[in-house]
Amino acid sequence: MRFRQAITKDRPFDINDVQDHVLAVAAVHVDRVTLETFFTGVEDTADPAVRALLSRVRDLYALGVFKAHKGWFLEHGRLRRPARR
Repeated sequence: MRFRQAITKDRPFDINDVQDHVLAVAAVHVDRVTLETFFTGVEDTADPAVRALLSRVRDLYALGVFKAHKGWFLEHGRLRRPARR
């Protein structure tokens, strides 16, 4: 949304206005490519022991990304808070 606000007819585009968004998108892209590579690596592995290990490493990586960005996921309705007892 800030990106659209930064571009107006009266004011030329300035990357500094949306730099934080650009960096966040770049980081998310790296996370996505890394996770896709993990999936491909697990699928292409013939040894069952190595496949199991890579699968766990992949899952830990994904959980780490979710934990690091849990605020965004909660804010955008991608995760729900656990119910209180």
